[in-house]
Amino acid sequence: MSKPSICIIVFSDLAIDARVNRQIKALTNQAKITVLSTGRSYIDNVEYIVLKSKKKISTKVKFIAYLLIRRYEQFYWSQPIVKEVISSLDDRQFDVFIANDLETLPLAINLAKRCKGKVFFDAHEYAPLEFDNRWSWKYFHQPYREYLCNHYLQKVDVMTTVCDGIANKYREEYNVFPKVILNTPAYQNVSCRPASNLHKIKLIHHGSASPDRHIEKMIEMIPYLDARFEVHFMMVGNAKYIRKLKILAKKIAPNRITFHAPVTIENICKKLSDYDIGFYLLQPIGFNYVYAMPNKLFDFLMSGLCIAIAPSIEMKKIVDFYECGVTARDFTPKNLAEAINSLSIESINKSKIAALEAAKILNSEIESKKIQDIVSSLLK
Repeated sequence: MSKPSICIIVFSDLAIDARVNRQIKALTNQAKITVLSTGRSYIDNVEYIVLKSKKKISTKVKFIAYLLIRRYEQFYWSQPIVKEVISSLDDRQFDVFIANDLETLPLAINLAKRCKGKVFFDAHEYAPLEFDNRWSWKYFHQPYREYLCNHYLQKVDVMTTVCDGIANKYREEYNVFPKVILNTPAYQNVSCRPASNLHKIKLIHHGSASPDRHIEKMIEMIPYLDARFEVHFMMVGNAKYIRKLKILAKKIAPNRITFHAPVTIENICKKLSDYDIGFYLLQPIGFNYVYAMPNKLFDFLMSGLCIAIAPSIEMKKIVDFYECGVTARDFTPKNLAEAINSLSIESINKSKIAALEAAKILNSEIESKKIQDIVSSLLK
């Protein structure tokens, strides 16, 4: 009996998209996988169709006009990357289409209808408010995203997202009921490396260098930290912004911050396990930042790190429940530094052990089983 076929559509580069890579890996033994994306993954035994069109929305007058006059269907189907997907698949048949992020959903529904296939929509985050801190985005794109949600969400067979807060928002606004798939890495048997009074206590932050995340706030924290702490960053992405961060670090925290080259997705936890505390100060400047549940939180757990964060709702739930770190009183750099300064060697090491215990539950093997069960139910 031949394997069922699954088409995964995502308008991102799989070299840096950990969530979709885990999605692919979860299903490779269950079905024949074809992935359309803007860059290949490291996972073998998968057919990749690399899209040459840019995800970025065109600045051509025609496209802007479509948004201005609310001709949303014309706007969507006129995008070069959408046309390229349709052309690339031609008349091919699939049993299940997995749409990642809202921008791929109309495509998946259209293609599934042709094939009489099923649609699995992974919304990731809350699409209508993705960049709600930008007035131009709110004016042009939020109404467009709301249109897509209103017209397409009810047509999916199953839907997932990254956390409870975002799932609840979709339910309240669109009467859909997403399941939650956490952004957890594969389980790795990491040995606990206790912190010691004999050495500096090493803090690490890793992730995308996005100006929207106000990473400079974490650098502004450093002057408030005790001298026993040294701070490390491992950033990927916006080179211009990373240069700006390095200049700021040299100015306000000379000789206290080290920037490292990024490592591949599969090597992140191994690299992080050399440190003691994983820290993140994310300003709640928009809905998705208020309810952020990022990869890095679970990377910190899997690496056996004590976790230090601002009081972001979903992240705080994890840290409090598993007793694996500290949470600041508010989102100011000074208060996060005070929370970190309050840590003793004993409390750091206790949190590191708790993090490794939490990782036995919060890992991609368990989350992947949810994906496999969803696809099995769709195939029945």
